[in-house]
Amino acid sequence: MTSVNRVPDDHDEPALLRDQFRQLLRYRTLLAVGVVVGLLGGGYLALGGEKTYTATGEVQVRSAIADPFAAGATADKGINIGS
Repeated sequence: MTSVNRVPDDHDEPALLRDQFRQLLRYRTLLAVGVVVGLLGGGYLALGGEKTYTATGEVQVRSAIADPFAAGATADKGINIGS
């Protein structure tokens, strides 16, 4: 007869999920307030923001060398390209 490996009831996956859902339901008012505040804040930023924005970028280019781990390969040999 083969032995059957059963998971103990206290480690049953649906029970753990059910307990976590009950934890959420305990604080349903706080969750609802958080969702409403998040939606209102997102709507305000989406509708009240500027129509255009300015972005800047910076590219760091290193000089090419045969062995990047060789002695003498310092960071001060890089070229900074601002845009």
